[in-house]
Amino acid sequence: MILLNNDEKELIGLPGIDTDYERNQLEYRPHLKWQRAELHSDWGAPLPKSQQDELDEFAKPTIGELWDTFVSIVDTLEEYSNELDEKLQDTGAPIPDRFKADVRIAALKYGWVIEDTIPFALYQFALNSKDSIERQWILDAYEGHHADVDGDLRAELYSDVVEMQNDWHDMFHFLNKGVFAQLVSPIDLPKTMLVNDPSMAEIMKQEEEMGEAYKTLVQQTKGLTEILRRAHLHSAPEAEIFSLQKELNKLNRIFSDLERRMHTKKQMFELSQSKARRAITNLDIIRYAIDVDHYKDERRNILMSLLKPYATGQPMDKGLRKIQALLKLSIDGKNSTVVDMKTNLRNLSGRENRKRINGALVNGVHLRNEVSGEVLDVMSAVEDAQESYGFNRVAEHIMDSVSVSRGLFKENAGDFYKMHTMESELRSDKISNLMDKDSAREIYKLLSNLIRYGKERNNWPTERDLTAWVDNFLASQKLS
Repeated sequence: MILLNNDEKELIGLPGIDTDYERNQLEYRPHLKWQRAELHSDWGAPLPKSQQDELDEFAKPTIGELWDTFVSIVDTLEEYSNELDEKLQDTGAPIPDRFKADVRIAALKYGWVIEDTIPFALYQFALNSKDSIERQWILDAYEGHHADVDGDLRAELYSDVVEMQNDWHDMFHFLNKGVFAQLVSPIDLPKTMLVNDPSMAEIMKQEEEMGEAYKTLVQQTKGLTEILRRAHLHSAPEAEIFSLQKELNKLNRIFSDLERRMHTKKQMFELSQSKARRAITNLDIIRYAIDVDHYKDERRNILMSLLKPYATGQPMDKGLRKIQALLKLSIDGKNSTVVDMKTNLRNLSGRENRKRINGALVNGVHLRNEVSGEVLDVMSAVEDAQESYGFNRVAEHIMDSVSVSRGLFKENAGDFYKMHTMESELRSDKISNLMDKDSAREIYKLLSNLIRYGKERNNWPTERDLTAWVDNFLASQKLS
């Protein structure tokens, strides 16, 4: 049994909780004050390496790379154009009798007086002129000749180079308005497609700063979210939690706007890069077509094989003309396919359609980034202060429009991708078919020259002197 002195009896009292001392011990409430952590305290832990790498990849600058690719494509097209100008400047196309009157009238419109031949310079001028019936007369006559058995593959390729140059001129404006205008003011946009254009330094600087700001906001938002979570967990004062939530909402609005711009830039970069990759592939095909020699070091064997059956006494020239007739039939069939592709390139996926789709996507970017972003900021600032039914109806309409603008951007981006992909694939198929047709045309021309050679000399080979005869013919043609 424990004995208490008089002082302890006053503190403890009788059995049970019946004194102030005992009640104070059980009802003790220490004075607690929640200390808000700083944003960059240990609560805002660094991102895991994999997430940081992903963030760095997303925010890395890409405009410099895209600009260099665009400039390279434009420069290559200029190189091809100059090369073909030089090789074709002294060439022309004879005008079929049934078209002479119309073509002469068309030429006069452009200040040219011609008789029986369309010079390359007139075709070049018409090709770069606005659409008209006169322009089409000249193009049809010139291109019709070079599509046939006596045509020149380089003359057929020239329109592809010019059309691609026009396309990439439009892409320069698309890049300015659809990508660069999101970073700098209109007066600071590039005026020319040059690697060292002075405007690009500021654009790339702004892009880099936007990427760094985005990475900072990711970390700040993550840190503040964690602080707010801890505040709830430790039952921080409601006023402090309200203040934190308000600050996080403000930060989220800034972050959402910047994230939207970052995603838009990334999507525009990917669309542009996709088009550039296809253009580079087509440029490689054009380069090959300009330089192609279908039967290098094989002509001798081909002619020997074709002539040998006729070197036993049969009329050689008649036999060769029969072969030419079959080749002509093949060329006409391939040419029909090429004409269909050319028509699609100039109409279905022509320049006007591509410009319209480019413009729609630029407008989509503006709606998504500038208009919708600003409206969302305004709505988030006033929605809590409004209680009326009418305002809520208006707010619903506005938010529906924002949703529509996002859908339009996605739709316009899809149209852009499909249109430019179709244009590139059509052009690639067209050039491949041109080369295929030209391989048949080269043999046709070779046989025409061979027939002319035999007639001029009134000397057709026998089986015994066939090899020497073919060698002499090839030497006279400077062919191998």
